[in-house]
Amino acid sequence: MSMYSLTELTGRKRNEDRTIVIATFEASKKAWVSGLVGAAGGTLLLIPLMLISPAIPVLGAVFGAIAAVWLVTHRTRTGLQQPLYRKILDRKAAKQLHGQLLMCMRPVRTGAGLSHVIKSSRPVVRAECTHTEKA
Repeated sequence: MSMYSLTELTGRKRNEDRTIVIATFEASKKAWVSGLVGAAGGTLLLIPLMLISPAIPVLGAVFGAIAAVWLVTHRTRTGLQQPLYRKILDRKAAKQLHGQLLMCMRPVRTGAGLSHVIKSSRPVVRAECTHTEKA
């Protein structure tokens, strides 16, 4: 009797080791897509400089593809070891939320009054909100 582990074939990381070969270049699908998007972006970015030299958009495509593949495939060396592009996006989002208190990735109002944060599975209703004033 033999036992096989299908986790590598059907699990979350099933596409991690699969590669695509195009014109003797072997890379993952993620690298190919990011390289093509980077090449298109680099070309479009440098088209206005075509008046100086017609080769500049080609150089933009090469450098754009290299930069895009590097940002997507390489990971940070410390912490969560996430892709470099994710680190850049997280840093930008953190600058926008500087000085705000977050709970479950939602800003918490820190206006006048007292707040008490407790673990709960349903919203806490304040006592003054439940009573109706009688005239």
